[in-house]
Amino acid sequence: MANEKKPSNPDAAALLTTETDFSRSVDREIIRQVGGMNLRGLRILREALAASRVVLPQAAAALKSEWLTIEDAALASVADCPYLLFSLSTDTAFALWRRAQADVALPRLPPGLCEGQAGQGFARIVCYFAWQTAQSRPAAASLVPARSGSKTDSIFASVGFDVTDALNLSIEARRQKDIITSGIGLPTQFDIETTATLPRFLVRYTLNDTTNLYANYAKGNQPTQGYATFFQLTPQQQAVALKNGVSSTAPEAEVENYEFGIKHRAEDGSWYMNASVYYLEWVGRQGVRSVQVDLNGDGVITNLPAPSGENFNAVPFAAGDSNTRGLEIDGAVSLTDKLTFGGSIAYADTEITKALNEALPLRFFGKTDAKGFKFPLVPDFSGALFLQHEDKLAGDRSWYARGDMTYIGKRYDSIVNFAYVPVQIRANARVGMRTEAWDVSVFVNNLFDDDTLEASRYNSDSAADPFFFQLAASEAVLANKRQFGVTASYRF
Repeated sequence: MANEKKPSNPDAAALLTTETDFSRSVDREIIRQVGGMNLRGLRILREALAASRVVLPQAAAALKSEWLTIEDAALASVADCPYLLFSLSTDTAFALWRRAQADVALPRLPPGLCEGQAGQGFARIVCYFAWQTAQSRPAAASLVPARSGSKTDSIFASVGFDVTDALNLSIEARRQKDIITSGIGLPTQFDIETTATLPRFLVRYTLNDTTNLYANYAKGNQPTQGYATFFQLTPQQQAVALKNGVSSTAPEAEVENYEFGIKHRAEDGSWYMNASVYYLEWVGRQGVRSVQVDLNGDGVITNLPAPSGENFNAVPFAAGDSNTRGLEIDGAVSLTDKLTFGGSIAYADTEITKALNEALPLRFFGKTDAKGFKFPLVPDFSGALFLQHEDKLAGDRSWYARGDMTYIGKRYDSIVNFAYVPVQIRANARVGMRTEAWDVSVFVNNLFDDDTLEASRYNSDSAADPFFFQLAASEAVLANKRQFGVTASYRF
């Protein structure tokens, strides 16, 4: 416990400004220990409350008394309590308390959890949430997944025209109707229909017998998505959900693609190379997210899937706009009549131009728009190389050996561009024998046992923070270990 100075005859007003034992114990021990979400920290919290001599309001004092009597078995369940409160300003903490106790008037104070009246208000909040969580028990949740289905009917047409011997124009169009069924098997199952006409224009120009130029424009879409759970809410709950980013549908998204390229092959067929530049523009790009909404306004999230609880999982939403500029090159060359070397390289400059899950930049930067951030999980550079040797054996048999290497550049796990998956380099090898009828090979994947993650995606940490989804986690896809294997195929 910290040293403290106290008046000989403290009154309530003096206690509000000079009592420091509780606040210091919180600052020095609770934040450090409970912030780690462990049982030891919770025991320290209970000891700090027991040793504190702060005069608490009657409601908080009652909660404190009950909290001090909690058995260790029940104490463990409090590990799910929202200890993110330790990093909130008093304004935010008081706002949360007002939602739970509307008749309690608390002053507006500067940021800082544990000074004077702030310490008193903070003690009330900690007691309130800790006691409520300790008294709760896990409830059975349905393991039946929310299901959706889709059906697409389309008509496709294409017209080509040779303007000259070297110049060809073609126009294609697809008229399609997508019917997305949301909430299959639920009472609120419903269908959403999206009708779209998606054109494509292609211009090809033949420079000579070995080189072609082309330009391409195409339009695509993401059909409107539904969220049947929304209709299981009451009208009052729907109004609250709408204000917090949960709605019945995510509207159709559109993408336009512009591409210019060249394709060249050597006259003797010994090498080839293709190159293209492109520009993609998304408008209303769709995303999926999980949201926790305090539907009843009691200041606590009921940690169950909606509509029974206040966790909304896999909610489709209109994320925002983005564009991508890129370059792609691929080719191969026959070094000898038996040895071939080839590869590809790609560059992509992705940029968010509007919104795209504004909750994250707002939380970390205080911005309401993610404009200028890079799109997550898209590397600037990627590429691949291969080297293959093939030779004849007796009869129609031949053997081959191939090695390849892939490169994937740094990829951010979210639009705030903080955490990232580092550069990944993987090598594979394969040796085999084949004829016209069969093929047998042995292989080694991930030859050097690289353990760089396959991918990682930002998530709110619902395990450590089931109440407000303010703590961050990253959902990682682990790399496959080095693999040895044999494959065989036979063609009838």
